[in-house]
Parts: sequence; structure tokens; C-alpha cells
Amino acid sequence: MDWRQAGEDRFRHGMIPVGRMILKTGISANQITVFGVLLSAVSGYFLYHCRWNTGLLFLILGACCDFLDGAVARAKGSSGKSGAFIDSTLDRYAELFVYGGLLGCFAKQGMTTASLGVFLAIGGSLLVSYTRARAEGLGFTCAGGFAQRPERIILLCLGLIFGGRVLLWSIWIIAVTSHLTAIYRFISVLQSARSQERETRGIGKRRDSDD
Repeated sequence: MDWRQAGEDRFRHGMIPVGRMILKTGISANQITVFGVLLSAVSGYFLYHCRWNTGLLFLILGACCDFLDGAVARAKGSSGKSGAFIDSTLDRYAELFVYGGLLGCFAKQGMTTASLGVFLAIGGSLLVSYTRARAEGLGFTCAGGFAQRPERIILLCLGLIFGGRVLLWSIWIIAVTSHLTAIYRFISVLQSARSQERETRGIGKRRDSDD
């Protein structure tokens, strides 16, 4: 277990009491997830109109929901496959709303470099998630890399806070590091898959020789 995973586990454990408090109100984890996506859509709307501060506010509120839904699920003891599937799928929509808003704002202003950066950030963010989902569907562990969702949100928030060149650099850092993360995961899983295939062929040859 690396330091990042250990930190995440401590944070999640520390959020369980908050999740218990929310449970008492009758609000479910899935409801929080959906509400977080709606907040992200509102953020995307304001970002589309280049209103950075308001877009940032709703982005942060949406990100908070992303932490709280998991806390509620763990407090209830229901953080199963269905909830995880709903959460990870809707998270992709949340990111698309936010990045789509940014892309619309930059495109209206004719900012080609910024628009290209957002386009690449969208693709990289989706690939980071897809490589993990596909790998785990094949039975492989796939994690690691810098540009996971929390890091992407933090970088984007910093860019929106300072604006200007900082926002442009933040977007391009997200774009580059997300693709590097996807490539890292691709190579890691490919190596594991080929190693497993070699072991399987080796076992098959040994069985043939025994016969």
C-alpha cells in the first residue's frame, strides 16, 4: 500500500462519523451523488459564461458531494457494487459538464490553445477512468498515477482561483498528466496481462509434457 492509498484510507475512515450524521436526515448516498452531478452542471453553465468565481463555487460544492456520498455509503455499510457503479459513472458526467463549460467559454473567445488543452484534458480524464475500469473488469489491479480525480479537481480549482495564465497552465497540466497516467496504467496492465498469459502457456506446456 503506497502513501497515497494510506492517506485515502485514513480520510475515508475519518469521514464515517460525518456520514452517520447525514444518514440521520434520511438522505441516501445515491441522492448525494446525483445532487453533486447537478451542482457540477450548474458549475459548467457558469463556466460556459466565463464566470470563474461562481463556477468555482459550484465546482467545490459538487466535489464535496463526491466525498460525502462515499462517507454515507460506508457509514450505512452499503458501499457495494451498484453504488460504486453509479458513483463512477455519474462522476464522468460531472467532469464533462465542467470541462464542457470551460471549452465553450474559450471557444467563444477564440482561445485556440486553451480550447485544445481542455479537449485533451477531457480525453485524458476519461482514459484514466476507462483504463482502470477495463483492467479491473479483466481481473487486474489498476491504480496509481498522478492525475486521478482529486488531483484534477484541485488543479482546476487553483486555476479558477487565480485565472489568466495560471488557469491555462492548470488545464494543460491536467491534460498532460492525465494522458501520462493513462499510458502508465496501460503499460502496467499490459505487462501484467502478458505475464499472466506466459504463466498460463507455461502451465499448459507442462501439462502436455506430463501427458
